[in-house]
Formats: sequence, structure tokens, C-alpha cells
Amino acid sequence: DIGADLEKYTWINTQVSIIAQAREALNQNKFPLFVAEGNSQSKLKRIKHQPYLHHSYKSFIDITKQGKRKNNPIKSLFIFGHSLADNDQHFIEKIVQGTITKIYISLFGGADTQENKTIISRANSFKELRENDSPLEIQFYDAQSANVWGFND
Repeated sequence: DIGADLEKYTWINTQVSIIAQAREALNQNKFPLFVAEGNSQSKLKRIKHQPYLHHSYKSFIDITKQGKRKNNPIKSLFIFGHSLADNDQHFIEKIVQGTITKIYISLFGGADTQENKTIISRANSFKELRENDSPLEIQFYDAQSANVWGFND
């Protein structure tokens, strides 16, 4: 966020890692755009007020419903680094209402930590909350095993 404008960083255009680009932006007092405060309704209101985030949110909704496409349906969703907290209910509802059939959720550390037990419990409740004809399978994976940034730093 650079005041009146937003800059979008991508690896594909620069061949420079997103982390390196973010570090350089921070060094130039450019800060990432994200919504971290408030309850789910407050966060959704902020998201809808910012065009880039609103577009991203609508794209997420479309992805969760893509399982009904006849050609090349989207069946899986990977969630990385997310606690599935109550203040993100606006996203959780879209997953539950959607048609994705398999969700992979990262856990940082052992499954027996209190934080991960909470994530596992919340994720497993998605199956019970789903009221459509799309079954839902949930798998958990070790966040440290995923090389989501394309390198190990």
C-alpha cells in the first residue's frame, strides 16, 4: 500500500522472490495490504471497501463453487498458515457452502498442540456444517514441509 495506489508484486514478472520483494518494499516504507483486526463482519466490511481485496474475495467465492463445472472442476483447496479463527467466518462459510471436495490444511508443529487441536476441530466441523450434496474430505499436512515460497529461507 503506497498511499493512493497499490502495487502488486509477482514472481512471474520479476523472477525475484515475493519475500525479497516484500523486504525491499518494507525498507522503502511500503506496507502490505491486509485486514487483521475485528470480527468477521468488520473484516468483511473492510474487504468490500477496498477494490483489490473485494475482487480477491469474490474470486475466492468463485473458486469454492467451481466443483460444479463440467470441464476441469476444481476439487481441492490448500490452506496454508491459517488458524480458521472465528473472525474469518466469512471465508469459512464460503468453504462450507461451496463444492470443493477435498481440503488440505497446514499445521505448524505437532497435531497435539492446543492451537492445532483447535484448528483440527474447526476444520472437521466443516463436514458437519455442509448441507449440499458435495462430500468433504479434510487432510492435514506439516506446514514446514510445504515450500510455498519456492525456496527455503
